[in-house]
Amino acid sequence: MAPAFPDTNQAETLDKFLAGMNGEIKNFDVVVNLIGQNLRDIDRAELAGISVAYYYPEHNVGNLAYNAIDPNIRQGGLGKAMVQCRIESLKEKAAERGKSLRAVFLEVNNPERAPKELDTMDANKRVAIFEKWGARKIGIDYVQPPVYEDGTFCDYMDLYSYPVDGRYANRKDVSAFLMASYCLSYGTTGDRQMALRTMYNQLSEWKPERPLPPGTPAGYQVGSHALQLV
Repeated sequence: MAPAFPDTNQAETLDKFLAGMNGEIKNFDVVVNLIGQNLRDIDRAELAGISVAYYYPEHNVGNLAYNAIDPNIRQGGLGKAMVQCRIESLKEKAAERGKSLRAVFLEVNNPERAPKELDTMDANKRVAIFEKWGARKIGIDYVQPPVYEDGTFCDYMDLYSYPVDGRYANRKDVSAFLMASYCLSYGTTGDRQMALRTMYNQLSEWKPERPLPPGTPAGYQVGSHALQLV
């Protein structure tokens, strides 16, 4: 993860990542999607990209955490496809528990606040791409909690939401995500963090996005793709 995250405060440790995959962390499931050709044949497999999402079962929300694509085949629609496959995987996680996924979020570097040396691409371009795919900014001063022990808060990112089945996150959904991420970092004392309280207060002034018109696909939704998603 290090090359994609020059600021290591944004990236989980490998131990935490593996523990989430193995179900060893409460309220934290890791979903990994691969995209490529012949992925079920180890001798012929050609990996084009990998993406990671987090599902918080107790709060029934997801986070699109990481996305990495072979630089030789970028701009071929794979990023959009991997947004869709991660959201579908999160919906499957929720369905396994008899639920419908509440909302999906992603953390994005703010073009004005994020240090340019701590980014791997033009932040304005990234925001434009995500918004084209349907992401919408949550109107709070987002502060990411430390992602590992002895880590630091990150205050130069914004929180965005993608629509799930045509519906964007509402205030309760955002509150659920904030609580899930802060409790993951601080356990039962997560709700006592000042940054979290400040964001809660700001939510009362935020106006959620309207649902998409019936039958309107989200920007990230694509048709069949030549590459295999697993």
